[in-house]
Amino acid sequence: MALVDVHSLGEEWDVLDEVWASFDRVRESGVDWSVHHRTDENARLTALRELGVSAFAPLVYPHRPGVAEWLNEWVPLPAGWRSRIAGLADRVVLGSDFPNIPHPCEEQLAAIRSWGLDAAAEQAVLHANGVRLLQLTQLSK
Repeated sequence: MALVDVHSLGEEWDVLDEVWASFDRVRESGVDWSVHHRTDENARLTALRELGVSAFAPLVYPHRPGVAEWLNEWVPLPAGWRSRIAGLADRVVLGSDFPNIPHPCEEQLAAIRSWGLDAAAEQAVLHANGVRLLQLTQLSK
């Protein structure tokens, strides 16, 4: 079976340099968390293919203040993405990372609300899908 990997790091060296540097810093804690594929783009693509990955896409997220704009330029959202989300609202769950994020959770909720979902789709994303996924039975809306 061919694999499709939606969280691989592609060709952008600035991103990889930062990722590799963060893994290098782990050594300071006494743990070796070496990056084994610190190679050029062609070697990384070959490694993915050898693993059986037939398609891949980066999944980027602003992990600290000031990087969202840069990441969005590197991996722009496709045209019409908001209407696509509305059609997939039964498969999207809230994953806030709160309180481990450097900005108020309300910013993420406001972003979701800016998608223009109807009330049922918004309720699904913010509540019902999580209830269903986690098989929760006693939870107020």
